[in-house]
Amino acid sequence: MRISTLKAWGLVTCLLITHSVIAAPATKSQMEQGEAPFGDGYEQSLQSKKYFNKGNRAYSKAMELIGDGKRRAAERELKNAEKELRKSAKADQKNLAAFSLLGKVYAQLGESRKSVGAFNYALQLNPKHYDSWLERAKVLLEMGLRSEVKQSFNVLERSAPNMAESLLKAIITFKEQRTATMSTEEVAFFEWAEEKIKL
Repeated sequence: MRISTLKAWGLVTCLLITHSVIAAPATKSQMEQGEAPFGDGYEQSLQSKKYFNKGNRAYSKAMELIGDGKRRAAERELKNAEKELRKSAKADQKNLAAFSLLGKVYAQLGESRKSVGAFNYALQLNPKHYDSWLERAKVLLEMGLRSEVKQSFNVLERSAPNMAESLLKAIITFKEQRTATMSTEEVAFFEWAEEKIKL
């Protein structure tokens, strides 16, 4: 009797398990449902590119206005560029182009520390982004950080000689625009740049 009861319970349990398996709806994968196998990171990257494109257009417009001598209108475009590029960088913190261009925008707005910070972040993402090395060095020059400018020159001289030459020319132009009396250190720095150009 006990054996028959156990068999009966075993049969009932088997039927219940079988029924639950059959009744349970199969969960389709993203691939089976025809969905793109991308997560939020992909959407964020697309959104970041849209913001970047807006920022890039605003920056280009600002540079045209500066060329036409319309500084006030240019500043409005630069502020627009800053807003869009900040959104771009926030949406995708690996967007190298956004950080590099943001550095240029801050440089034009006279916000040197923010500019250097943006270039530093770009260089953390890609230490071989030599345009960021060059533009960062120009800002450092304006800030009077001559030893850091030399370090940037050394990097460019090894890996991007044309950009190293552009930096030297920027240094000489900066010197020619100076009106204040130069210190001994400044004189030595500009003499170093002039010697490098002659080589």
